[in-house]
Amino acid sequence: MSQHDLESTEQHSHPLGPLIYRTPVQQNAGFRAKAIMVLLAAGAIIGTAGFVTPDPKGFGTHEQLGQQRCSWPRQYAIPCPTCGMTTAFAYVVRGRMLSG
Repeated sequence: MSQHDLESTEQHSHPLGPLIYRTPVQQNAGFRAKAIMVLLAAGAIIGTAGFVTPDPKGFGTHEQLGQQRCSWPRQYAIPCPTCGMTTAFAYVVRGRMLSG
């Protein structure tokens, strides 16, 4: 292959644009830090859900973590919008998606 052939292939780009995109490592560092933070937060939630035993009532599992009983039903006479979330996570970690 001659020097002229190499120059002509470099001048013509692919019709779909560059086939490989490379970004500098400095730009990926911030993304990686955010991804690690999300991973740690998700791990903490999953670890906590695995630590508690799901309450058979379907709510109240959060009390095992030392939190107070939900006051929303007493104050507003309607169920709390997030009642049962800790119990739901505890069931999901155990693979029991339809329980509770």
